[in-house]
This record gives sequence, C-alpha cells and structure tokens, in this order.
Amino acid sequence: MQLEHPVIKLIPLFGKMSSGSRLTLGLLKDIYPEKGRYDEYISGHETRISIFKDHILGRRWFAIENGAKEIVGGIAIWPEKNDGWVGRLYIPDKFRNQGYASAAISELERHAKNLGIKTLHAFIGHGNEPSITTFKKAGFNVNEKLHHRAEGKGVIFSRILKH
Repeated sequence: MQLEHPVIKLIPLFGKMSSGSRLTLGLLKDIYPEKGRYDEYISGHETRISIFKDHILGRRWFAIENGAKEIVGGIAIWPEKNDGWVGRLYIPDKFRNQGYASAAISELERHAKNLGIKTLHAFIGHGNEPSITTFKKAGFNVNEKLHHRAEGKGVIFSRILKH
C-alpha cells in the first residue's frame, strides 16, 4: 500500500552557492537549527568547501521544502557504483511526525533511479528509533551483508529500487 506523503521538493544545495552566496549556509542553518554540533560546521567557509568536495565526488545535499515554501529538513545521497547511501536526513522538531522524512526518502529514491542507482542504503546509529521506524516504513530492511561497514556503531538498512 502506497502511503500518502506531504508535497515536498528537494532543493540541491550546491547550485545555491554561486558567487560565494550565503544562501547555502542559511539553508543549512534552517535545516539543522537544533543540532549544536552543526554550529561550528555551518559557520562559514568550511561548509562551502565540504559541499563543493561532496559535489565533485558525486555526493548531493538537498534542502527539503514543503508546499508552503518552508525548509523542513535536509537529506543527502552518496552514489557508490550501483549503490547509493542516504545521509544527513534531518527534520527539525517542529516539522516531525508530519511525513516529511518519508516524503524526502521517496523523492530521493526517484533521484537515485535517475542516477542509475539500483540499491539505497542508510546507516542508522544505535538507539535512533525514529529513523529506524521511518526507514522500515519506506521499505528498507536490515542488511546483514553490509554489517561490517557499520563498525558496531549502528545498523545498515537497504532497499532495492524498482526501475
């Protein structure tokens, strides 16, 4: 059964960085406002360099925008041959439990298919029950074959994409 998701749009962050624009940093601050560990990370030049390096490596960061044009979170994808890794999925508290994470995963799957990705993976740290629940709802299952890549710090979930 297909779940109904809110209408969202994924906005590529790299494209927002023209002429040293602070828009990317502003989007990251909107996406990750409650994460103290991001305070230093999003404070300047290093973020632009990090996102640029990620872009060169084929990694893509996105802001999640809802139908009201509000930034309701962020998500990223790291292509690796025929596989893709979902990362940096974050929804601020005030937007949680509204279906935005599920909608973002679904939209990212469409993007992944366009990149030729056959399987998506997500590393989820131990104790992150909301993420585990979200990825299970999205059709991801524990991937025992990739367990070694979690290095004992969490679990890897995977989903084969239907093309």
